[in-house]
Amino acid sequence: MRNSFKRVLQVSLFASVLLSCTPGEIISAQPSAPSPASDSALKGYELYSWQTSPNQWAYALFPGTNALKTNNTIASKQLSQAQIIAALRALPLGSDLIWNPSYNTQGSKTLDFGLPDNSQSAEIRKVMVERELVVTEPAQ
Repeated sequence: MRNSFKRVLQVSLFASVLLSCTPGEIISAQPSAPSPASDSALKGYELYSWQTSPNQWAYALFPGTNALKTNNTIASKQLSQAQIIAALRALPLGSDLIWNPSYNTQGSKTLDFGLPDNSQSAEIRKVMVERELVVTEPAQ
């Protein structure tokens, strides 16, 4: 008897909530697909750069996390300078960006992390300014 009364009370409460909502409120309470704005990384982005030969650099871009990435993971997302410029242009305006967040990566692959000199990074830095990215670089 007690369980029946509890169930009737639950159904009545649910019905009263539904009846007090407009149809639009009921529909909007359902989960929806994420909007492009919600796709932005909550912790910003991580940009890695490493030298592959004397005048050649490679890049990788990840959503920001607290996780330490292995060199293998970073290398698996290798981008050219043209590709990283396109990727930076696609970031939300004003995003936080950490360039080479940690030199303490691990893995079997060795990467020579660093920042390209100004002549090699001028285009990248121009896009960072255009996109108003808040860039944090490692202390040199």
